[in-house]
Amino acid sequence: MVGLQRSHTPFHPATRRLLAARFLRSISQGALLVGFALYLDRMGWSAEHIGALLGLGGLGAGLLSLLVGVTTDRWGRRSFLLAYQAALVAVSLILVFTANPVAILAATLIGGFGRGQAGSAGPFAPAEGAWLAEAVQPTDRGMA
Repeated sequence: MVGLQRSHTPFHPATRRLLAARFLRSISQGALLVGFALYLDRMGWSAEHIGALLGLGGLGAGLLSLLVGVTTDRWGRRSFLLAYQAALVAVSLILVFTANPVAILAATLIGGFGRGQAGSAGPFAPAEGAWLAEAVQPTDRGMA
């Protein structure tokens, strides 16, 4: 077992916070996916409309991901991630305070709701992944 042991340097506090956020986001996204569909059902949306909206949410998140690399190179990863988290709060408030289908569609596209993201950052996953790659030593990336 000597060959399996290795010295471990703890992650930087910012890296630990980022990993903790990913863990909590993973749990939240699972609840959101189910809760959001039930919320739309309660509002009177048909199963077809809910499925279409959730599918568009996943597609929107995928398309937004394409723009992230260029944007984060210009703004910086941390600033971009914080701005996008603020945008998620805003679009979540839209979902709470309106029943307007167009507003719900826009909020879903921007927020990427409807996509099981397994803890990834959604549309800004490339920025978060690049930040982790910069902050974590190559030997520790698998653990991160």
